Amino acid sequence: MSKVAIGVAVIAVGILGMLYFGERQHASSLLAELETARASTNELAARVAELQPPEAEREVSAQEVERLRTEQREAIRLRGEVTSLKQQVATAAATAKAAQMAANSAQARARGQQPGAPGQFGEPQHFSAQAAAALPPGDSLVVGGWPSGSNTVTYTFLTPTITEQGTNSLTVAAKMVEMSEELANKLKEAQGNPGEQFTLTPEQMNAMMAAWEKTPGVNIISTPRLTILSGSKGNMSIAGTRQSANGTSPSGSQQIQVAPVLSADGTQIQLDVDAKLTTPSEQAQP
Repeated sequence: MSKVAIGVAVIAVGILGMLYFGERQHASSLLAELETARASTNELAARVAELQPPEAEREVSAQEVERLRTEQREAIRLRGEVTSLKQQVATAAATAKAAQMAANSAQARARGQQPGAPGQFGEPQHFSAQAAAALPPGDSLVVGGWPSGSNTVTYTFLTPTITEQGTNSLTVAAKMVEMSEELANKLKEAQGNPGEQFTLTPEQMNAMMAAWEKTPGVNIISTPRLTILSGSKGNMSIAGTRQSANGTSPSGSQQIQVAPVLSADGTQIQLDVDAKLTTPSEQAQP
C-alpha cells in the first residue's frame, strides 16, 4: 500500500473518531437534560399532591355541604310555619273585631238607627299578614282572607317569575281580589281547607281566573307588577273601589312588601311577604 493511501486512511479514521466523540458528548448532554426534566416533573407532581386534600377530607366536605343544605331547607320550612301561625292569630283577631263591629251595627239597627248615606264611613279596619314560601317560578302564593265588606273577603295573589333567564331580575305580579265568603270557602275547600296561606300552580291560577270572569260577586281590585333584583325588597301600593247598591265606594288600600330570592339553580324563588290592608267600614247614623 502506498504512503498516500495510508495517509488518507489515517485522516479518515481521525475524522470518524472526532464525529463519534462529538455525538457521545451531545448524547450525554441530552441525557442530563432529560434527567433534569424528570426531576422537575416529579417535584411538580409532589407539590400538586400536597395541595390536594385527602380523599377522606373531600368526602367530609361534601357531607358538610349536604348537611348545611338540609338545615337551610328545614329553616325555611320552620319560618313558613311560624309565619303561618302568626297570620292565623292576626286573622283570628281581625275576624273577632269584624264580628264585634257587626254586632254593634245590629244593635244600632235595633235602636232604630239607619246606615249612613253613600260615601259616609266610620273607623277603618286594619289587617296585616306575613307569609313565606319557596315556589317554582310561575306558581302563586295566596294570602289574606280578610273581611272587607258585608259578607265579602279579600285575598292577595302573588306570582313571582324570572324576568329574563340567566339573570337575577325577578318580577312579582299581584292581584288583589274581593269575593263573597261563600266563594272564598269553596276556594279553600278546593285546596284542602288550608290556613290563610296557600299556593297555586299556574294551571290552577289560570283555571280560577277563567272561572272568575263568569262568576258574579268577584271584584279584581288591582293587578300591579314589580320588577326587582333577587335578594332586594320592594313595595307595591294597591287601592280600589267596589260597586254596591248605593253606588261606588272605596274597597280599601293595601301595602305589600316583597323580598324574593332566586335559588342558585334557578328552580325555586323564596318569597317573603309583609301585607297590610286597610278597609273602610260604613258608619251608622241616627
